[in-house]
Amino acid sequence: EREEFDGSKVFQRQLVRFKLCPSDTCGSSCKGGGEYLTDMAQFVEAYYEAKMEAKEYACQQVEENCSCDDDANEDDDETCLAKCY
Repeated sequence: EREEFDGSKVFQRQLVRFKLCPSDTCGSSCKGGGEYLTDMAQFVEAYYEAKMEAKEYACQQVEENCSCDDDANEDDDETCLAKCY
């Protein structure tokens, strides 16, 4: 079924409208960016996956830069890594 919304006919569906802007822009102007419309379930799934990948990457960076192998005073890696977080 269609319904009037902002002067246009749209299907009753959960949609998300979002903008992707270049990282060097901020505020309401989004020069050089794009505006997108997608299904909400797809958007939420992609957003959640991206957040989890970013978190995993950050954790890997902490572990790689923790230098637990260099510390002879630590009993185990878990104790050493816990201090890095």
